Amino acid sequence: MNIVQALDAAIPEMPERVVRRDTPKLDPRIIAKEHIEEGHPIVVTKLPGGEVISVERAPIRFDVNEGRGTMTIGDVSHSELEPYRGPDGSTTVLSNTIFSTVPGAPVFVGKATIYRSKHPALGHDIELHGHNALQSTFVFDA
Repeated sequence: MNIVQALDAAIPEMPERVVRRDTPKLDPRIIAKEHIEEGHPIVVTKLPGGEVISVERAPIRFDVNEGRGTMTIGDVSHSELEPYRGPDGSTTVLSNTIFSTVPGAPVFVGKATIYRSKHPALGHDIELHGHNALQSTFVFDA
């Protein structure tokens, strides 16, 4: 069994073709501006010709360690994460993988016991339970 087959078995809702292609790329036409305003990270993105739907400030609370914990973004999004464990009880980790946004950082594989996202301006109201989740290190680089 190769890594793609193993991931397909462990993370079935992720199509094999996603794993086989290179790291996802943003549309090269996207314009992004990232900065810190009053101690809060602000990111504004726009696709030329597209409409700006929403630019908001929201506190981000990220209390996740080794795949376990919670992440909340204002009153818009909330998730609770639980890591998968190996036969010996250790946390399941992927290393040297395209799923990490920080080169060399481990990626913890688990489940989002709950994921909620409600944003009327974007027209979505989502609540998912028990879906696979990946968690890794990230940085806001100004």
